[in-house]
Amino acid sequence: LSAVHCMCPAYGLKEPHWLIEYIEHHLAAGVSHLHVYDFNLHELRLQSTIQEYQKQGVITNHDWSVKASGGYTNRVAYEHAKWAASTDC
Repeated sequence: LSAVHCMCPAYGLKEPHWLIEYIEHHLAAGVSHLHVYDFNLHELRLQSTIQEYQKQGVITNHDWSVKASGGYTNRVAYEHAKWAASTDC
């Protein structure tokens, strides 16, 4: 039996240790794969962390930025975007 977890859209993180702790917590709880909705995790250390977990096959990173979503995740539609990401899994 395996479990997959969808992380709500992530934004505002500046330090990778929060993301690492979140991922490792879920892995320890038995989750085998996580879907990360990346709203603005563009800081180099965060991107390096995401890439490392992707190499391990642990996460799928979804670029959920305003640019990548064609404006769908802008401030006006953000609440709807969070719902869409949460139900996408």
